[in-house]
Amino acid sequence: DAMARDGYGWWARRIRRLSSFFDIIRIDHFRAFAQYWSIPASEETGVNGTWRDAPGRAVLDVIHKNAGGVCFVAEDLGHITPDVYALRDAFALPGMKILQFEFEDGRLFGRADTEAYAENSVCYAGCHDNDTARGWLVSLLEKASDAPDAAGAMRARLEAAFGPLECADQSLVRFALAAGSNLTITQFQDMLRLDGAARMNLPGTIKGNWKWRFQWADVPADVVSTMRRRTEETGRARRMRQASFTESHERLQPRSRNSPSDRL
Repeated sequence: DAMARDGYGWWARRIRRLSSFFDIIRIDHFRAFAQYWSIPASEETGVNGTWRDAPGRAVLDVIHKNAGGVCFVAEDLGHITPDVYALRDAFALPGMKILQFEFEDGRLFGRADTEAYAENSVCYAGCHDNDTARGWLVSLLEKASDAPDAAGAMRARLEAAFGPLECADQSLVRFALAAGSNLTITQFQDMLRLDGAARMNLPGTIKGNWKWRFQWADVPADVVSTMRRRTEETGRARRMRQASFTESHERLQPRSRNSPSDRL
């Protein structure tokens, strides 16, 4: 209510500031723009609370008016209800596809699945909150190792989706590049094929995060040529050549909720 009284001025100032640094801004926890979990100040934990409607449309209107040519991505992961998707689509915001989550939820079984993603989305093999691709594969097998049948089933499922396990982490990267999404983001750790020791962040923990760094001496000489070959093989390089950077950026521009709901 206090923010509404001055027309969400804090949001306007924040977006203008961010727009001076970045071309693309991710709106984290986007579902809270539709409903948020309200916890009384007297509570010691977040267990006892209630869902409350948020003034998402009003805030997003302000965000768009102060975008300064920047485009936005809605982090629409987790327990998402129809009203969240409706709000995202009303502003034509691209959502996120995290391939590790897609596989674990049973929605990803091979490259054809990612190729079918809507253009108006951003595809990641894994983001900063995920394990590296190699670390993720190892953890899946370790979780299933207590039961021989489960371990065998997991290996079979991974191989059916990604091929031989020794290169499955790179298959995940290739699937992301082959996605129908207009934008794909790959963690540098996955380009270097690093294990879980190089993980960026473990949600729910407060120590040891955001400390991973690399030295140029650690970067193999063929990293650039390998990524170039993959962008060619998956068709992403061809798609990018078909439009200049300016034209591609224009296709990522935010649209008001009154604009045609054409794809990104």
